[in-house]
Amino acid sequence: RLALAGGFRVIAIDYRLAPETPFPGPHLDAIAAVKSIIAEASRHGVDAARVALGGDSAGACLATVAARKLKREGGPEIAFQLLIYPVVQSGEETWSRKTFAEGYFLTHEAMNWFDGHYLPAGVDREDEAVSPLRTPPPKGLAPAYVITAGYDPLFDEGRAYAESLKASGIAATHVDYPDQVHGFVSLSAFSTVAIEAIEQAARAVSDALG
Repeated sequence: RLALAGGFRVIAIDYRLAPETPFPGPHLDAIAAVKSIIAEASRHGVDAARVALGGDSAGACLATVAARKLKREGGPEIAFQLLIYPVVQSGEETWSRKTFAEGYFLTHEAMNWFDGHYLPAGVDREDEAVSPLRTPPPKGLAPAYVITAGYDPLFDEGRAYAESLKASGIAATHVDYPDQVHGFVSLSAFSTVAIEAIEQAARAVSDALG
């Protein structure tokens, strides 16, 4: 749907999963994949100067951290970020995490289960790769389009992340779907809101890439 609505190529990244490969393995895979795709852009049929990173939920965290890491290391350059209800912090029990802990698809119990398998004992939860919300973004970071859902435990941190980007002078658009739950974009088989969200996001990416 993104490819059709936006008229651009979408390359899906496969990465190793926890618990077999906990943090930082998935992040290293994401960064390596981006570097490889851009280095071999012609083979993939893409323009190396017009590459956006995107993902939803945990995938949005990987996209967020990869974009930051590549900017801090001097490239390759990323043109845009599409972050759909991103996980951008660990450890803080925000208002939305507490309010929507049960009964809204993504539960507090499930998040603790994910967290326990993904983050080995002793990992610093202030690390930028774990909680990018807590570290100022690098100067010149790519503009971002951040989607949140009103009944999502991750709502607060998604909104706060968009605000933190704007406060640092980085162009960021925050679009909230107030009557939706975490994961709603994946429900396009029976949700017109999901289809609209995908199409609107695709247009934002397309406009950014020119």
